Amino acid sequence: MLASAAARGWTLSRGQLERRHRAGVICRPQQRGRGRGKGSLSIYPFGTAALLIEGLELGGRMPLRELAFELWLRGHRVPMEGVRAYLMATAALHDRVAAVLRVIGFGRVLLPTRAIRFVERIVRTYASGLRTMRRRLGTEERVETVVRASLDMAAGTYTPPTRMHGPADDEGLLVEIALGLQKARIEAPTGLKPWLTGSMTEIMVDSTRLYAGSWMNDLRAMTDAQLDKGREHWLQLRQFIDVIAEMREIFGDDIFGFGALVDGYAMARRIVDAAAVFALARQARTDDSWGDKYAAIARACEQWREVVSPQLPGLRALRAFPPTATLFGTRRLRPTLSDPVAKQRWEAEARDLSSRYHVEIQQLLAGPTGAAPSVAS
Repeated sequence: MLASAAARGWTLSRGQLERRHRAGVICRPQQRGRGRGKGSLSIYPFGTAALLIEGLELGGRMPLRELAFELWLRGHRVPMEGVRAYLMATAALHDRVAAVLRVIGFGRVLLPTRAIRFVERIVRTYASGLRTMRRRLGTEERVETVVRASLDMAAGTYTPPTRMHGPADDEGLLVEIALGLQKARIEAPTGLKPWLTGSMTEIMVDSTRLYAGSWMNDLRAMTDAQLDKGREHWLQLRQFIDVIAEMREIFGDDIFGFGALVDGYAMARRIVDAAAVFALARQARTDDSWGDKYAAIARACEQWREVVSPQLPGLRALRAFPPTATLFGTRRLRPTLSDPVAKQRWEAEARDLSSRYHVEIQQLLAGPTGAAPSVAS
């Protein structure tokens, strides 16, 4: 094991190796006797050396428990003790935060003064990080409303207002605006419907159930197979986040309201991964009716990766070529998704450019990344 690591440029001591298997990053070795009076050998399972090296290359200064979880998330067979320890730390953090929020007074119909001051302090402390939300909502009061609703959800105690006197009292609408999801209700590719429908307030009520209760107790009751199911569902959804990032490169940041999903995940990836695995495993324990939907999302992402992703190098090359830069920019490509007339106009211009700059374009698309599709496609 040590020699395999050294061959890849990693110098490990025996103590460091032992700490890795104690943390669950690699499997523990089995002791085998050499024969009477000849001592014993520590034999690691087949494939452990490759897992050790991948962990070294991936981990850097990552805590070992987190590294064990990350390797498991990538599909490697690591001891579940380390994975559970990392998930348990996330569950313990949730339970502590939820308990503190309930003590402060979140979840009550009328917030006590200390809860209101707590919200105001958060808004002041994180003013720079909430700048985009402030710009979207327009007033400090609305920002405080969204922060308060978010804390209620984190405590697992969110309930919507019993009376609303206008759009400003619709907390679901305010959250929708704060996240930049308005276009998710009105924009869609040609032939499809917008993906966000129904009441955001009802979605918030449903989502708060994921935060309710003791995560630690639920995690202790989960089997390894149930955690594997949660991981499977989350990886299917995470593929979609990766595809959205490519969609934004092609069509622009605020594409169908998806941008908020990518930005939110990028800001809190470490805790989101663990919390999502737990939440989806919890959901699958009682109702796995969404399993087929997650699988359908994964299939759609695979099709995108097969058809669209290989064309990205060619698109970047065309954007760097002055005669085609404007036509292949996000401002011109985006309307082609939902406007058939704009699409026809774009295709006509693309064919014209293809005929005028045929040689140059072929040279661009046959660069180091290999041949790419024609301009018209």
